[in-house]
Amino acid sequence: MSMFAVNGVRIDPLSARVTHVRWAAVNSADRSWAAKPSEAPVAEVAHALASGNDVRAIFSESDATAIGPKLKRVLYRDASEGIELDIDATSESRTLWDLPQI
Repeated sequence: MSMFAVNGVRIDPLSARVTHVRWAAVNSADRSWAAKPSEAPVAEVAHALASGNDVRAIFSESDATAIGPKLKRVLYRDASEGIELDIDATSESRTLWDLPQI
C-alpha cells in the first residue's frame, strides 16, 4: 500500500465537486514528497483509494505543513466518483475547500 498527499484542488463552482487535485506519492517513513506534486483528475485519487492506498490532505500552517485527515472515495447519484475528507475518522474542522485552489 502506498501513501499519497493532496495539497491543492480544483472545484467546479456549479456542482461544488472536486474535479482535479494536485498530489504526489509521499515517503511513509518521513512523510516527505517522493515526487513533485502534479495535477490529476479526481478519478485518479478515487482509483488509488479504491485500491487501498492511503491518501491524505496536506494543509499549510503558518510555520509548517501538517499532514491532515485521510480522504475517502464517494459515489454520487450520477455514478461519478469523487473524494471527501473522512470526517468520521477525525475531529478536523477544515474541508477540501480550505486547500489551495489550482
